[in-house]
Amino acid sequence: MRKELRKFRSAATSLQWHVMGDEAIYAIVPEFQAEAIIKGIGYKSTSMLLVKTLLATGELHLEDEVCPDCGRIVTKEEIRKQEIEKVQTILTQKFDPVDVIREVTMPLVKAWLASIECYMVEQGYRLPKWERPRWLK
Repeated sequence: MRKELRKFRSAATSLQWHVMGDEAIYAIVPEFQAEAIIKGIGYKSTSMLLVKTLLATGELHLEDEVCPDCGRIVTKEEIRKQEIEKVQTILTQKFDPVDVIREVTMPLVKAWLASIECYMVEQGYRLPKWERPRWLK
């Protein structure tokens, strides 16, 4: 749990600066925003986080399947990668690179942090000290 907590705290700390930097760059050079959309910059990590959240909440179930066309066994990992690609395509169509972080990534990171911290406290573990970023206060 401490590794997960450390990972999400690190992401939370860097997200605010990432958004501010992207907004500044895109305001100065709008072509960079178009390039970010075309290349999918920022969407992959959000897609992975969203799929992880859906799996953790039980809204998405992955099981090995047999491909109806070729008869090959498709593993859970391959299905997970396909789901991430689908989510990435949807996010690219619906959000610009800054909005995907602000409206999807930040709320997911906040929810994961709250969940992990609550679980650790309920289990009697002491939470390591951490200076919360402004967007989480």
